[in-house]
Amino acid sequence: MKAFFTYFLFFAFSRQLVAGLPDIDADLKIKLKKANVTALPKPGAAKKEYFELGKNLFFDKVLSGERNVSCSSCHSPEHGLSSGMAYGIGGGGIGSGPLRKASAFTQYTLRNPPQLFNLSGQPTHFWDGQVSYYDLDSDQKILTTPEPGLNGEYPYLTEVIEALRLASKTNSNDNFMSLAAQILFPIANTYEMKGSKYAQETNEDYWQRIVNQVLAVDGYKALFKRAFPQAKGQYNIGHIGVAVAEFIRQAFSATETPFDKYLQGRVTALSIEEKRGALLFYSEKAKCSQCHTGPHLSDFDFKSVGVPQGGPGVSADGDDYGRSDYTNSTLDVFKFKTPVLRNVVLSGPFMHNGVFKTMKEVVVHYNDVGYSIDHFDFEKLSQVEQKNYKENSKRNNARYNSVEFEFRMPLHLTEAEIGDLVKFLEISLTDPNTEKSLKSYKGIKVPSGLPID
Repeated sequence: MKAFFTYFLFFAFSRQLVAGLPDIDADLKIKLKKANVTALPKPGAAKKEYFELGKNLFFDKVLSGERNVSCSSCHSPEHGLSSGMAYGIGGGGIGSGPLRKASAFTQYTLRNPPQLFNLSGQPTHFWDGQVSYYDLDSDQKILTTPEPGLNGEYPYLTEVIEALRLASKTNSNDNFMSLAAQILFPIANTYEMKGSKYAQETNEDYWQRIVNQVLAVDGYKALFKRAFPQAKGQYNIGHIGVAVAEFIRQAFSATETPFDKYLQGRVTALSIEEKRGALLFYSEKAKCSQCHTGPHLSDFDFKSVGVPQGGPGVSADGDDYGRSDYTNSTLDVFKFKTPVLRNVVLSGPFMHNGVFKTMKEVVVHYNDVGYSIDHFDFEKLSQVEQKNYKENSKRNNARYNSVEFEFRMPLHLTEAEIGDLVKFLEISLTDPNTEKSLKSYKGIKVPSGLPID
């Protein structure tokens, strides 16, 4: 009798659990429809000649001024296209990812290197949106970048613009031009790939130096000729941007996540915990989808969310005022771009300065932003990250006062809800094909013969 009673309880509980699943799926379907969420489409067909050239350039240190750092040094495929640290280590560093070590002459990047997954289709790039491509009117799109010669209706670096535009015309993605343009700026950043030796050179002169340096390698001449036959041997930095952008667009696409499968109708793609996390993500309680919306799970806007400041800081006073350092607008103080979220767990540490090391820390911060700012334990940060933090702690009131109004009040998420939300972010949004794809680049050889970090 006792055994029967135990079986009956188990059977009843199981029926209740199974019966509950359609309810949560129905609720989630309503929320997803209301939020206009769709699966992220795959990028358009690759132009293989661009891809092959871009792949080699991405891993080759010949793309840096002193031939001592590559794109992959900070965006390591072995570490989720991240540096694995709060800040990247520029030219002269040794190794890649979290094992990369600084030398006496090495400079750290001023912000956490942004992740590279699903850059295709994004209209703005970098934490402060320095590069964007938008409609001037119904007939024309224009670039906005840190280089005036590329900007507006009448850019004067016409040959570079033409190289970018030609590639955009052959690519179905309207925002490919902004992706190609953003490639040019880490190359010309003193803290990243330019180095101090050429710090005084203008972008125009330095970019030409890099083009000449690359083309001095015999193996690249044939690759450029196959990729850009219409250039007739007259190549510029725009062609490099196009090639690297095409490689990133294709190689680092993540569209096969469990969440995408769920959105395509496979209701078993998510666990019950992940579904509860998704419901929270799209709820008025957690408020995640107020910013993380659309197919990319980002509105590509800029928000102030009260992230404690550590690290070297972009501004002269050691702080980082975000987008306002670029726009010079007080309305943009402490605002940073809303990041996309697929494969997000692979690209930690998180936020513009990497102060949060786990997804749970991120969620706990949003759960009570004011408390997080006031009680942040800076002693857990590395020595580099602690730089300027004590000075910045005096600005906590200013940082909190800049926070978007909807994020100032505590969310009152329970530990269980935080756990479900973290599972959604870490599991549902991770493409299971990514690890194998990234591992395929291990041991790659580049035309220059320079070692790979």
